[in-house]
Amino acid sequence: MMSFWWTALIALIVTVIFLSGMSPVARKIGLVDLPGGRKTHRGSVPLIGGLGIALGMTIGFLLLAISLSTFRAYLAGVVLLLVIGVLDDFNEVSPRLRLMAQLCVALFLSCWAGLQLDQFGNFLGFADFSLGLWAIPVTVVMVIALINAVNMIDGMNGVAAGTSFLSLLTMLVMYTQLGALESHAMLLVICGSVVGFLSFNYPMWHYSHRLVFLGDAGSTLLGFTLAWFGIKLNVMTHGVVSPVLLLWIFLVPICDLVTVTVRRVLIKRVSPFTADREHMHHFFHALGLRQSLVTLVILLLSLFGNVIALRFYFHPMTNNCIFALFVSVFVVYFVLSQLFWLKHQSAR
Repeated sequence: MMSFWWTALIALIVTVIFLSGMSPVARKIGLVDLPGGRKTHRGSVPLIGGLGIALGMTIGFLLLAISLSTFRAYLAGVVLLLVIGVLDDFNEVSPRLRLMAQLCVALFLSCWAGLQLDQFGNFLGFADFSLGLWAIPVTVVMVIALINAVNMIDGMNGVAAGTSFLSLLTMLVMYTQLGALESHAMLLVICGSVVGFLSFNYPMWHYSHRLVFLGDAGSTLLGFTLAWFGIKLNVMTHGVVSPVLLLWIFLVPICDLVTVTVRRVLIKRVSPFTADREHMHHFFHALGLRQSLVTLVILLLSLFGNVIALRFYFHPMTNNCIFALFVSVFVVYFVLSQLFWLKHQSAR
């Protein structure tokens, strides 16, 4: 198992070398994010974070002394999302094409790999909730939702990759406890690659001169990775890691996605795909926190969710109690953010 840690270190180093060497190339070929509109960063920033993570992962996977046959659907999904993501980063592709790609990778997961959320347990306190024929459609929707949730929180340095890293660590602990060697090794390599990227993206140590963004390729890759290993945990543990427990592992992206969607659809009466500046990172920034503190606060919230998930994993509670606690945390955040944005808008 020690060799897995060395492989993760190699993945980290490969990611760092790629991002260092390719940043000037990305600027020359125009694979950059330019400021303007809702984007307030300074200068052109390379959009190669996803490519760096993917390369580090690939080298690491090839060095692992394990079979990758059960991960073919995952690897195919990663390749598809990278291709569409890079095209989108170069020159925005249509939302329909992005959605079609996400639908394809969700079908890879649910049909090709056979990973499906087939039951939610007794999360409402009445009876076990089984999906039956709805297992595949619900799984597909959940995968697409999580991919877009991670993409949505990728609006401030260190947030999307940082929260994803904490979720990956939590699942790594669970896979290690289960003795699932292949998933353990894969997650170690992915974590190494993400840490390599964070050395170029986390807001500390005068990072602006080396700043690199995830890009759509990176955020969708991370969202799909979280969905894959989260749903696989549910299948491997026969529902012990329930969808309700997964909500805690993905606390930050899920809360942000649901809050923004509800606000847009039910309160503002606009399309859920309408862009705005009312995400979680915007909320904390509008409260007066500087960028590094916003990132830290959000990571602490993510850490809180993951610690709670581990507590429930090693010391189980009923699904309805776990769900009730999650809803309570979500409602507090939703009400506070909604009151703030209403006050903020009225003050303009």
